[in-house]
Amino acid sequence: MAPDIAEVPAAADVSATDRQVSWSVSVYRGQDGGEVHEYTTHRLATPARVREECELAAERPWVVRVALTEHVREVTRRSVDRWELPGHGVPTPSPVLASGAVGGARHYQVHGLEREPCRLESGDAVRACLDWLQPQLGADAVAEVVEVSTLHFARPVTLAGIPPTANPA
Repeated sequence: MAPDIAEVPAAADVSATDRQVSWSVSVYRGQDGGEVHEYTTHRLATPARVREECELAAERPWVVRVALTEHVREVTRRSVDRWELPGHGVPTPSPVLASGAVGGARHYQVHGLEREPCRLESGDAVRACLDWLQPQLGADAVAEVVEVSTLHFARPVTLAGIPPTANPA
């Protein structure tokens, strides 16, 4: 049954991608002629924090190695029509992993309502949400279904590969 909620038609081939870059610093200590992982930082959002963590590690006499990892999270959003959702009972497919990606996920959101969009894991959940909202909101409500695909990348980098820190004016 098609809901009375007016759905915003999906714009052809229009999508928006957000790219977030962060880094982590892993520190290793020497032990019995080898090395043992001591700790890894949380994700660091700025090159200045990466350099600060590396400098702190270098001051410790027990550190034998510092490893840096660049983490990239790409989130792509695109409007989809109701008919583009996975069929009834069909799980949401994972996005195709681009070269170098280490993981990915896909979910849906309903936008254009008076509340924050929630994370909907399947086409069935989106249809149920639209069907549930329709009698509450009336025929004048407009909803946009957005497919959100996330790809995660991780690669080792060196301190020279970290972007320079901008100088304060």
